[in-house]
Amino acid sequence: MKLTVNQILHTEGFEEFRVICGNRGLNREVSSVSVIDAPDIYNWLQGGEILLTSGYIFKDNTAYLLELVEKIAKNGAAALFIKLGRFIDDMPDEVRAKADELSFPLVYMPFSFAFVDVITPVLTKANSRQLEIIKKSEKIHCIFTNIAIRQEGIGKVLEYLSDLIGQEVAFVDNIKQRVFCSNDEMEINMENYMSRYPCFPITVTRKTYGYLVVNETKYKANEYDLIAIEHASTIIKLEIQREISNDEIERKYRDNLVLDIIYNNINNQDELRERGKLFGWSFEGHVRAMIADVDHFKKNYEKIEGTGTNRAAVNELSRQLLRMVAAEVRMSFKKTIYTTFTDRVVFLLWNEGKSHKEIQKQLAGINERIYTKEGFTLSFAIGGLADEIGMAYRSLHKAKTALVMGRRLGWENTSYFYNQLGFYRLLDQLKGNPAVKNFFQDKLGRVEQFDLENHGELFDTLNMLVECNWNLREASEQLYIHYNTMKNRYHKIQEVMGVSLDNMEERLEVEFAIKSKIVNDI
Repeated sequence: MKLTVNQILHTEGFEEFRVICGNRGLNREVSSVSVIDAPDIYNWLQGGEILLTSGYIFKDNTAYLLELVEKIAKNGAAALFIKLGRFIDDMPDEVRAKADELSFPLVYMPFSFAFVDVITPVLTKANSRQLEIIKKSEKIHCIFTNIAIRQEGIGKVLEYLSDLIGQEVAFVDNIKQRVFCSNDEMEINMENYMSRYPCFPITVTRKTYGYLVVNETKYKANEYDLIAIEHASTIIKLEIQREISNDEIERKYRDNLVLDIIYNNINNQDELRERGKLFGWSFEGHVRAMIADVDHFKKNYEKIEGTGTNRAAVNELSRQLLRMVAAEVRMSFKKTIYTTFTDRVVFLLWNEGKSHKEIQKQLAGINERIYTKEGFTLSFAIGGLADEIGMAYRSLHKAKTALVMGRRLGWENTSYFYNQLGFYRLLDQLKGNPAVKNFFQDKLGRVEQFDLENHGELFDTLNMLVECNWNLREASEQLYIHYNTMKNRYHKIQEVMGVSLDNMEERLEVEFAIKSKIVNDI
């Protein structure tokens, strides 16, 4: 407990001392004692001083005494001990009123006492208290250190801390969304817990990982409690850093294994099984690759950096987002392994007998939750089902193809399977074939040339017509133009092409040409 003015006055040898005024400040903490030997002593105060005076410096100067009391009180002094009867007979009423107002004790000191008679016992008591605090702190530190050395975990730290402060305590891990309690029966209301309970942040390199929470709304920590909490926080920090280090090592080996699988770098099945055992992974069954790609990540990345946020902070935001995506997918699918890249996560999903529709419904739910929490959406591109893990790289290739195609088609905030791409899969097989480019030029080259020479919008109009299944009214609404304008453009397109688009075969060829342009970057 802290040493107070009241405790000093109840120490043996101080029986003749009495409080003149400022009684409400008797709980002020005492750390040292000093004699007033300068009129501006308040400029040198560090807080907690008992100041001793004979009264000479403010003899016959009530205004200065009033100013002195106000300034030493506001600068943190503990009390003013005054010898009455020689230079000042009694305390003026206005000084008494000011001391009461400031809750600052003015104490009568018998004239027969030398200053050393006060200085020695006060410093002895203060030093004894400091020694007691140091010994207590060393004992607590030793016990917590042994817990850390034996790696008994955060729960054991909380259990001992609870014994020290006499309260149930918990550690809320904001990174891994965990709660540790000092005992199994403890119940804590996690709703708005930071505003309900006393909380002490656990911070590592300026990042808050969580909070020590005392399960008592009216709890006030005393000095010894704060020492115990500080030591407990240090050990919890060490535990967090150890976990982070272990997680990083595990993540590195896990990522290397997943990368070797998806890039077909595994020499044989025995190697795969042995490496999988390290993580408790079994590779039996059909598997498919899935890519979770953040929509417009680079654009938003540059936007965030443009606000002045440093690159390290932006990268941490990216890692946090991808960790959240991985956690959501792992909760939705029973068996999956994954690895992360800059703006995407690659998963291997084992077949659970779910239909495409069921999988897409689950992914839509994940997208909704990620957007609600982080403001980003994702595109999920899914490859075909491989018979065994050794063929997973083929599924990944199809997932990559599906993602590239989806991006070219402007798909986002959605999920799609490679085998659902239909006609686009055929076009992908023709990528780079000069015959495709020649066909496009023959069919729609004149429309592009007309737009170029006349600043027209015929090609975009034609593209929208294809998307709207040749419904002129719907296409006009999508382009925000009048229906008559759409009809005029439709006639102009036919005139430029020299064909009738009412012919189904012509329409089919136009659709093929437009989709070829998208897939083949013509």
